[in-house]
Amino acid sequence: MIPEKSNALGLLFFLVCTLFVSCSGSEESRLSDAIRETGKLELIEMEEESTFVIRGKEWKDINSIEEGLRHLSELLKPGERIGVYSFRSYAVAYIDLTLFLNKDLSLSEDEKTATLTLPAVQVESIGRSTTINVLHERVSGSQAQITPEEKKALQDRASALFLDELKPGAALHDEMKRKGEEKAAAFFRGLLRANGFDGVEIAFSDREEGEK
Repeated sequence: MIPEKSNALGLLFFLVCTLFVSCSGSEESRLSDAIRETGKLELIEMEEESTFVIRGKEWKDINSIEEGLRHLSELLKPGERIGVYSFRSYAVAYIDLTLFLNKDLSLSEDEKTATLTLPAVQVESIGRSTTINVLHERVSGSQAQITPEEKKALQDRASALFLDELKPGAALHDEMKRKGEEKAAAFFRGLLRANGFDGVEIAFSDREEGEK
């Protein structure tokens, strides 16, 4: 299970609620301005721990006959050469509220209803850990030591796979997008209901709320 971290939305909720309650005149335009000025609203942060193994030298990393022959000689050397490592990568789901338009909010004071269309939830990488956690490492006999370059190469490969998981259609991307939409919808629905709008409809610019 991928750990999930939520950023603090309480302060934003308080500020926007205070502004909304004190608004006079065009509540729609004032609230739209407040939402837009929030900028990048981070909804959830996730981390994924990747584990990779170095055992001897992987055949798929051999690029020439000469290198393959050297690998054969390594296999005949006595001893063991294995390393098990892990490191963490991080991603965030967010909404760029600078894209919010005045027409995306419609309020009805008489019916106490509100319709809100939010910008699409985006998912992006926010980096990886700078250190590699050694879970197990054993080099015995006449085997060569595992080099930092080998570890870095596998770390880069694991990072590339993680970035693939953040592309639209991948399981991790879709999970983070769904959770981000749920959190954003709950937040803005609570904001509007706290200000007297009981009937609240929320959608996202790329799809209707709840659409799979």
